[in-house]
Amino acid sequence: MEEETQELPEDLELRATLHLGVGLDLIKPFTRKEVQKIVFSFAINKTPEKDELIGNFFKGYWVIVGKEVVKTILTIFESRIITPSWEKARVTLAPKVANVDQALI
Repeated sequence: MEEETQELPEDLELRATLHLGVGLDLIKPFTRKEVQKIVFSFAINKTPEKDELIGNFFKGYWVIVGKEVVKTILTIFESRIITPSWEKARVTLAPKVANVDQALI
């Protein structure tokens, strides 16, 4: 007796599933500490393109610019709106978990 097989629909999407706790952590708002940690993780003297601010600038002048940098980044995440003046800005997604592979089921 031959086993009957079915074809999968072409529009079927395969998805990774997260553990509930990890998923809940991912939707938590970013904190000021997390934003600072991400900014301080930038390479000291490298930029994706010329004429952009380097990580060393942010680290060196954090006392002056840090509050505004954090406020701007948190506002973008909270409002989900990027103003036209940010149109050409680079956006980098920061992982909220140390090891993404371990977060997947």
